[in-house]
Amino acid sequence: MLLLVGGCVGSVPYDEFGSESARLGPATDLAAFTDARDRIAEEMGVEPEDVLLGSLTGSFDSISVQAANARDASVWDTWTIADGALRDPWPMDHGSVNGSFTLDGVPALAELTDLVRVARERAGLGENAMITDVAVSCPYGRAAAPDTTSGNTMSDTGPHAGGMTPSPCDPTVTLTVAEDRRAPVDVEFSSDGEPL
Repeated sequence: MLLLVGGCVGSVPYDEFGSESARLGPATDLAAFTDARDRIAEEMGVEPEDVLLGSLTGSFDSISVQAANARDASVWDTWTIADGALRDPWPMDHGSVNGSFTLDGVPALAELTDLVRVARERAGLGENAMITDVAVSCPYGRAAAPDTTSGNTMSDTGPHAGGMTPSPCDPTVTLTVAEDRRAPVDVEFSSDGEPL
């Protein structure tokens, strides 16, 4: 699935960097996302595996995360890391969270450099294509079976809109790529890295 989007802020020329990971930008690789999750866990006073995510977006110099404590998934906040600093969280309207996932449940993030190559090919872009964003989110209607092995399953009885907390989902990974004056293109992948 290809979606045209507007804007191109904070983008990085794909071929300007020597290492594969650097080509994605410092806030759009697995290490940066893991660091963000771990810092949020520390602020929450929980273990990293107890952080549920509603969305995760990395651009060149910032990361935005919708997160909740798996032990009380009725309370969600938006966290931002910009210029290396973790900002104070903003409370969220629970109804705006489509579903939940964990960072470990998105193996595609460990293969981002391969996804970049595929995204450039599917978007029909050349070697000067830029990676502007990497986003992970829960699409509507793509629920996943709860993971009963972790002990961190979501409850459907919390004080969420309609009396529900967000259900586990199978998230989508979206790479936004652009080249020269062409409009940026979103290329979507499944949580395990299969093109959608």
